[in-house]
Amino acid sequence: MDSHSNNNTICPHSAFEVCSCSNVCLHLSLTPCCPMPCTTTTRNEKESTKKRRLVQQENNSSRKMACNDVKINWEIKKVLTESDVLGVTCRLLVGKKCAEAFVVPIFGGDDVENGVNVKIRDYDTYSVHYLVFKKCSSGSYGFGRNWMKEFVSRRGLKGGDMIGLHWDQNNQQFDFSVVEAN
Repeated sequence: MDSHSNNNTICPHSAFEVCSCSNVCLHLSLTPCCPMPCTTTTRNEKESTKKRRLVQQENNSSRKMACNDVKINWEIKKVLTESDVLGVTCRLLVGKKCAEAFVVPIFGGDDVENGVNVKIRDYDTYSVHYLVFKKCSSGSYGFGRNWMKEFVSRRGLKGGDMIGLHWDQNNQQFDFSVVEAN
């Protein structure tokens, strides 16, 4: 039942043609495909399929690289100290000048005194977390409540790692990234 003129095969169990390059039987059945193959695959077709897969993998990896290569201006960069990653303070301390320049204006000074819930998207893992940004009694500022669990433990952060924070105005959230691991 081969139709050699267009290089297609007819499935013996249906009236549907099957393209010989697809290796798929298109007859409508609720049982597994025919016991006899509907198509045959030549060596050229196997090589062609292999080349298509390699090109597709290359395209996927270059797409991922393009997404990760987006340059972000991390307004806040900090090399984590031992006190940022040990369970004593349970918060990410941000220097007063840096916080007052980049964070306090977003939320307002009075709200920060009491603590503000802040949405933070982990730019590297695409996960969203919520921390509280608050002015400490020492006059410094910090992101607390769940910092240890949501970032330090989950990401395996340690002293010496450089992290970055950037305010995403469109999504009303901070983006977080590990800029450089120690």
